Amino acid sequence: MEYLLLVLVAFEALADINWRIVGTPDMNGDGKPDILWRNLATGSNMVWFMNGSTRIGSSSILSVADTNWRIVGTPDMNNDGKPDILWRNYSSGSNYLWYMNGITRIDASTIPSVLDINWRVVGTPDMNRDGKPDILWRNYSSGSNLVWLMNGVSVIANQGFSGLSDLNWRIVNNGDF
Repeated sequence: MEYLLLVLVAFEALADINWRIVGTPDMNGDGKPDILWRNLATGSNMVWFMNGSTRIGSSSILSVADTNWRIVGTPDMNNDGKPDILWRNYSSGSNYLWYMNGITRIDASTIPSVLDINWRVVGTPDMNRDGKPDILWRNYSSGSNLVWLMNGVSVIANQGFSGLSDLNWRIVNNGDF
């Protein structure tokens, strides 16, 4: 607990409380996690390049003015070794992917929509061990869980799995434990 507190104190604060950390991908390819931010009021996006808990630089990335669009993951969907940005529109249910080269968007693709906005992307782990990120969903109205097994931006299968009817439970992280 003490260590965690020290790390949190070491990070520079942002005065505008509309900025949210939306991911910690390695955006500059140095093998260290960086901090991806989104401003929920303006639609601005930026990345802090990090060396441990020290910010060594920052850069704005393309803004998305419609604040219904939220960054929900940073999987490497095109398998180029670089994180991409997965977006979900919490008004329309649309999903979109930016293929990234560092902080530069090089292409984009749509991903099938999920019109029920109670479904939230909660992670992008490789659930079937094929070396490709999949999309993990949780329904915050019913407690249901679902995984889309992906090949790039194509859904090759979807599988439901045990849910928790107590809606106070949240999936907060995922990985190969």
